[in-house]
Amino acid sequence: MTPAGGRVRQSSPREGVMVDPVALMRCDFTLSTMSAMRRQLRREAMACGLVGGRLEDFVVAVNEIAANAVLHGGGSGRLALWRSGTELVCEIADRGAGIPRGQLENATEDLLRRTGRGLLLARALAGSLTISHDAGPAVVRLSTVLPDPA
Repeated sequence: MTPAGGRVRQSSPREGVMVDPVALMRCDFTLSTMSAMRRQLRREAMACGLVGGRLEDFVVAVNEIAANAVLHGGGSGRLALWRSGTELVCEIADRGAGIPRGQLENATEDLLRRTGRGLLLARALAGSLTISHDAGPAVVRLSTVLPDPA
């Protein structure tokens, strides 16, 4: 796990302006490396100004999605963390075959509670959470708004 410096220029569809994301961390992880991944995630999030309950919520949300990648998505995953404007964004991709579109769209909270609470917990704790529905690895993106540095 090494921090990845550098900038990637991309258009932000929400704001309609160009943003300049800064890559903070990229790593592959397995069950045996998740604790090291969490420690580095916590350090990077703190360096961006995330503290207290919001820091803990974000780390727990990311951990839940990473655990799902390991348990349900092929035994490992890839994490990317970057800062984009006032947001801290984390994307996790697994090694599985993806999540069938109907499985998430038709899932009730009762079903999710019986099969595991990781996704529900991550949805509750992250500022936003999106899940890909394409064939191939599942990709989950979580974000949280960073505190105003002033």
